[in-house]
Amino acid sequence: MFCNTPSSLLKGTVVMPKRLSEGPTNYRHMSLRLILGLLFSSGIGLIAHRRQSLDKSGVLGAIVCGTSIVGMGGWSWGLSLVYFFVSSSLLSSFRAREKAIAASDKFSKGWRACHALRAMLWLLTITEHTSTSEIRLHRCACDCHC
Repeated sequence: MFCNTPSSLLKGTVVMPKRLSEGPTNYRHMSLRLILGLLFSSGIGLIAHRRQSLDKSGVLGAIVCGTSIVGMGGWSWGLSLVYFFVSSSLLSSFRAREKAIAASDKFSKGWRACHALRAMLWLLTITEHTSTSEIRLHRCACDCHC
């Protein structure tokens, strides 16, 4: 079936309409991609779990996310997701010891900050309720049980 539109007649070309693939072959193709995506993302998730890049809930999330992206988006989307995951895992493990030392130095002042925050909240509570002579202590906002 040819589609003769005025623009195609002016240019001397004939435009063929797109054929919609709405048959059982398309559903078989999507089912096959879903199954292969499930196997592929399960394998990557288990490898990442063995390397301690993911915990158990992360493996489950990787399987669900990878299966749906490969199954509905195709292999180009799935391989883009794999590339992102592998590169981010490698970059997060790059110089991990130095990052851990820097983080421990940076967050070693956590208890002092929590006590200072509690003292500030206590002072604010006293100044806020001095006229009503009702004093309530607020819990520490950082939830460190100090």
